Amino acid sequence: MNRRLERSILATALIAAIAYGVADENPGLLLLGVVSVLASWMIFRARGGRALPMSVTIPLTLAAVGYAMILLASEGFKVGVFSEFVLALIVVKLVDRRSARDNAQLLLLSVFLVVGAILTSNRLVLGLLILAFVPVFGTTVVQHQIESARQAASPAAVGRRSHASLQERADLRRLVWFSTLACLVISIGVFVIMPRGVGMQAFGAWGNTSLGQVTSFTDEVELGRGGLISQSSTPVLDLEVRNAQGETLGSASEVFYLRGAVLDEYDDGRWSRGSGRGDPLKQSASYVGANTPHTIGRFENFSGRESRLADHELRVTLRNARRGETHLFSLWRPIEIETLKPTDIKHDPTDGTIIRESRQSGKFEYLVRCRVGETRSGQRETAGPPPTFGSARITTLTQQILRNEDTPVDPDPRTRPLGDNFRAVRMIRSYLVENYAYSLETRTAPPGQDPIEWFLFGEDKRGHCEYFAAAMTAMCRSVGINARVVTGYVATEWNAPTGHYIVRESNAHAWVEVEVQPGLWQRRDPTPTTEFISIHEPSRSMVARLRRLMDTAEYAWINSVVGFSRRSRSGSMDAAVEGAFSGWAQSIGGRIRTGGVGLLVRAAGAGLIAFAGAAVLGFFAVWLARGPWRGAASRFSGVTSRLLGRASLKRSASTHETLRRELLALFQRLGRPKPAWRPLRAHAESLRDQAAFKDLDLPAASGVADTIYLERFGDKAIEPETASSAKDDLRSIARNARRARSRRARD
Repeated sequence: MNRRLERSILATALIAAIAYGVADENPGLLLLGVVSVLASWMIFRARGGRALPMSVTIPLTLAAVGYAMILLASEGFKVGVFSEFVLALIVVKLVDRRSARDNAQLLLLSVFLVVGAILTSNRLVLGLLILAFVPVFGTTVVQHQIESARQAASPAAVGRRSHASLQERADLRRLVWFSTLACLVISIGVFVIMPRGVGMQAFGAWGNTSLGQVTSFTDEVELGRGGLISQSSTPVLDLEVRNAQGETLGSASEVFYLRGAVLDEYDDGRWSRGSGRGDPLKQSASYVGANTPHTIGRFENFSGRESRLADHELRVTLRNARRGETHLFSLWRPIEIETLKPTDIKHDPTDGTIIRESRQSGKFEYLVRCRVGETRSGQRETAGPPPTFGSARITTLTQQILRNEDTPVDPDPRTRPLGDNFRAVRMIRSYLVENYAYSLETRTAPPGQDPIEWFLFGEDKRGHCEYFAAAMTAMCRSVGINARVVTGYVATEWNAPTGHYIVRESNAHAWVEVEVQPGLWQRRDPTPTTEFISIHEPSRSMVARLRRLMDTAEYAWINSVVGFSRRSRSGSMDAAVEGAFSGWAQSIGGRIRTGGVGLLVRAAGAGLIAFAGAAVLGFFAVWLARGPWRGAASRFSGVTSRLLGRASLKRSASTHETLRRELLALFQRLGRPKPAWRPLRAHAESLRDQAAFKDLDLPAASGVADTIYLERFGDKAIEPETASSAKDDLRSIARNARRARSRRARD
């Protein structure tokens, strides 16, 4: 077999394995796939290695099927299960036979694996790998077709190496690059015209792709567990912030607190969302259409469109939103949300919680408009008695803090002036910052002791942000000031070239929101400022700078390519095209629901009729090409070939081309022209067995075909003596044909 074809097949399978390993973000799978592909090729294909017998390859295939069935039973029908099964089959095919059919199957499996990678992720690195895969795959397919034709024309050549001439290699390169360029142009055209998101909901988890790992955000805080909290630099989301005038906000010194979960119920070391408020999330569940503003906040003394109050607009791109319920992040207080594709939204207007419900995981992008200024909610959360916290020790400590200042504050909420809540909150925060240390490594709370009390009164007096937030919330509540724990992210890593923030897993944080006046909530972060900066400030090391450079390129890829239809395309074009496709899809769905099985049967019949009509037109076109229009088609083909650089007007015909034309002319004079699909040698042998040509010495024609193949596929120049002998054979066959016709005429 052609050694170049073998190497091209290896490159195709190898790039496919690397692409899926990168898309899955699994270093172990990436290493295993690359090593398996290389080892299989080097042992069983390189340097004339022998393939494994079917008695071995069949059990290996069954083992791959069994492994896929186990994954299918445990994980369901996911992209990862399908792709790992395909990767296993590629390894098996590399140790299997090397016939043309096996090579074709190997190439097809490589394409399937790349498709699985695309369905898994759409990161920049994967896009670059696909750009490399396309020309390699195109080259391999062309080489495979040439080798298959060579083997079909000369069965004796199967298993022998063949070599292409320098001119043929140049022609192959031109063909591949021209085809790749044509595919790229067509793909760009389709990419610009086709809308994104139409029908994605029908594919569930297969309809969207992720850009990173699942976030570390949690909607509950569980205290008391010890250990070291690891820091991860994996990007979670990208954030753009604009003011009411549309100007970009952000700098290296400006921090934005992105709220996710609001936790106001404490029980045995766990902060969670309260369950005694009538569950406004379920009551607010609604379907939000694409690019349709949806109000999620109400404000007192204001009627009309609440978005007029917004002074900040956030554009958030979650790189990998989870399936099911996912918290959406915003500033306090959110007013209006706009998603870039249809989705189900739940929100609580009292605390600003926003939750997305979807069957899809992967990238999710949305706009949220917020009122950061001091605007009171239209709903009073403080109706009823003042809040409390069920710990006498914490209550006593907080009362002492408020009384020990130079200007003490009354700890009794029934007699304390409402304006003193500001000072009380500031005093509690100062006490925590000055007397407790921040640490990512904590010890486990003693059994039977409340974790907050252990943090406040224990000897260690160290903890992470969740301990500080939980302690401040408990202390505020113990003196009648309503407070709640908020978990989310802090955006601190400003990317000046792109004008956005990169938020990583290590930016997960917890802080406190305090109701200093009825309906007026303010953020307070009790984490010591110095430690907060040291943890969340972007590193200045060379590795960190390179990582930020890659993140900048990744964001440009997301913003310009992945999110192209929503960002770069004109709004009118996007709306028109997407509206047409959406309307068409809805119309088809409605007809199917109305017509039922009868409509499907009629549609299938119409499809068969259309297929039959297209087949008739195709046969008619082929007949025209072989009939009166054949000469014109040949001339057009010659002009096209010259335009593509495949032929030169100054190039003289090679020996095998001259012999080929003379042999085709001989077949024409014999009244048996060669069909376009039949190789030369096979056509000569088919005539030799016919009674009308037994006296013409047609075995010599088969020998001429072998001579042509020797130079055409064997890269061996035909000697002048051999060429002269072949021409003599053709002239001898022609003379015998004329004599045979003369004898038949006399008879």
